[in-house]
Amino acid sequence: MEILDNVNKVLASKLRNRKWLEECLPVVVEVNRQIKAIDKAQDEEIEPYRAEMAKIREKYAVALKPLSEMNLKLRERVIKEYEGNGTVKAEGMGELVFPETWGYTVQDFSKVPKELRMEVVNDRAIKEAIKKGIRNIKGLLIEKVVSLRVLINVQSRI
Repeated sequence: MEILDNVNKVLASKLRNRKWLEECLPVVVEVNRQIKAIDKAQDEEIEPYRAEMAKIREKYAVALKPLSEMNLKLRERVIKEYEGNGTVKAEGMGELVFPETWGYTVQDFSKVPKELRMEVVNDRAIKEAIKKGIRNIKGLLIEKVVSLRVLINVQSRI
C-alpha cells in the first residue's frame, strides 16, 4: 500500500518544524482525500439501501480504519511540528491551515466567578468571556489550542 509507505516515511523523517510540514503536506492531503473519497463512495452506496446500512458501513470500516489511524498519527505530528507561522501550501495539492482558538481547564472551581458557573462551570459563559478577550479568570487555566484543517484543492479531488 503506497500511501502507508509514504505515511511511514514522513513520520520517520528527521526533518523538523516547517521543513517537515512542507514534506508531509502532500501525504496528509492524500490521506484526507482518500478518506473523503471513501466516505463519498460509502454515502452514495448507502442511499438506496438504508435497510442494509450497517452491513455496508462495516465493509468500508475495513478501509477507513487504517486511513483514520494514519490520519491521526499525521495530525498529531503536524500539530507537534507547527511553529505558529501560518499556512503551509503545496501548489496544486492543498494546504495545511492552523486555526487557533482558546480553551480552558478548571484548576480551582471555587475560584471561578459565580456568573461563569452552574452546578459545574458554565461552558457557554466561559467561552463567551474568552471570545471577548478575557484571558485571566480565577480558577481557570486559559490557553491557546491549535487544531488542523486540511484543505484539498478542487483539482486534486476524485
